[in-house]
Amino acid sequence: MGGRLFLCPGAAGSSPENLERRSCQRSRSAESFLSPRQVQQRGTIGRLHQANGSRRLSLGLPSALMIRHRGGCHCGRVRFEVTAPADIDALECNCSICSKLGFVHLIVPAARFRLLQGDDCLSTYTFNSGVAKHLFCKICGVKSFYVPRSNPDGYSVNVRCLDRGTVERVRITQFDGEHWENRAGELAELSK
Repeated sequence: MGGRLFLCPGAAGSSPENLERRSCQRSRSAESFLSPRQVQQRGTIGRLHQANGSRRLSLGLPSALMIRHRGGCHCGRVRFEVTAPADIDALECNCSICSKLGFVHLIVPAARFRLLQGDDCLSTYTFNSGVAKHLFCKICGVKSFYVPRSNPDGYSVNVRCLDRGTVERVRITQFDGEHWENRAGELAELSK
């Protein structure tokens, strides 16, 4: 697994040396609004633990550094709040739905997520096992969060749907969702 670090323009701690003067469009992927100078390659961010023949991915989120982030869909009807670090450890999954949507996962316990508005604008899509509840805005079609199959007791927030201003860095670790049955155990503790 490899990790990538993205510095977010306008974030606390950002300096002119590491940020190029250019327009930052939120609708683009993290890679498309950051210059090559802003993207720093890092080693593995997540740590893979093995015990009793099972594997689990630990992203290590220190609770003392938690802040409130807000985000939502494109049209603004769905809004949420999530408590997470300013330096976010996220996952990019290569399964069929995540890769088509460009979803970048921040998995949190249900207690750290709050829907602020738009419950009436959400539509649910399920497939395969039906455990995951993919929630889309009925108006604009954006999936800003959902209940993941790997952590049905929590939420996965799309990092790309967080508002600017509170995220300082996003470290992305690749997750092999194409081989879900063999790898799902790596994510089991992320909503705890």
